[in-house]
Amino acid sequence: MIRTAIAGLGQQGRKYAEMIYNNEINNMELTAVVARSAENIRWAEKNIVGVKIYPDYDTLFKNSIEFDAIIIATPHKSHPEIAMAAFDKNIAVLCDKPSGINLKEVEKMNKAAKINNVPFAMIFNYRVQPVYKWIKETFDKGEIGSVK
Repeated sequence: MIRTAIAGLGQQGRKYAEMIYNNEINNMELTAVVARSAENIRWAEKNIVGVKIYPDYDTLFKNSIEFDAIIIATPHKSHPEIAMAAFDKNIAVLCDKPSGINLKEVEKMNKAAKINNVPFAMIFNYRVQPVYKWIKETFDKGEIGSVK
């Protein structure tokens, strides 16, 4: 079971939180979130009962023993900073796209992941684009074999 934290409770962060909390993702448990606004705190208290709520990333990472991975769904400019803090604690990172807004920061983030040998992946949601829908439908029909 991967104990997971979420940084960012905007639209995507909330969606990820609900999916994990409702056991829609195998082998993943939501243990912590960062909720900075009163609105997000209220949402978390109502919708993901029992999950620890932290006011900021520094406090979250001071309690990093409580989770194994973090999903970063914050404003784009903060992605590298949060990811690098996670890498320093040997925490796996799944980061919503884009990886950042500054190429130098993104390069530092990628280097930090390699140096710390920590799992790191990006989320790219292309599933609603017509070509990807067609590909999925084609595989689902078994027209070109199975994915391996």
